[in-house]
Amino acid sequence: DEGVEPEAAEARLEGAVEQDSAPRLKFPGEYLTPGLLPSLRPVRVLAVNTSPVELDVTVDHLFTMDGHNIERCTVRVTVQLSDRDRYAAMAGLAAEHGTDLEAYLLQRVETDVAMGMHAAVKMNRLADLRRPTVQQELAEQWLPRTFANGALVRRDFDVREIAWPKEGPISVP
Repeated sequence: DEGVEPEAAEARLEGAVEQDSAPRLKFPGEYLTPGLLPSLRPVRVLAVNTSPVELDVTVDHLFTMDGHNIERCTVRVTVQLSDRDRYAAMAGLAAEHGTDLEAYLLQRVETDVAMGMHAAVKMNRLADLRRPTVQQELAEQWLPRTFANGALVRRDFDVREIAWPKEGPISVP
């Protein structure tokens, strides 16, 4: 199974979501004011973290070019919201996903990292993957620099744990 574990960070950006209207981003220090009839048109607020966040992604069953099975690899990816155009990508995603925004972003990071790891391992022999310089090579060549259509930017990448194969190569279809 593949999984993502978010860790907390401090700075926040508030996105105000009114029913039947596009989300508006509110920055720290700005006020959020309800309408004249708040019971008819309530304002929902979704707090969004703008600080870097570390996510641990575990990917199982990575097969090398020479037929070895790396049972499990856990990587830590540090991502941050892209502040390009004052978080315009985030406003679009908030409009599309609403309160499911966090789950969507986590899933995109998990999927993109897993795809990159599978591709990187598949294109290398086990001996090449055991070299110490592979982590940087994987980060520069195989993992995306952005996620979720540019809403998240990868700031760092670190291989945390690898379950190296104990047996010889297996036949991979």
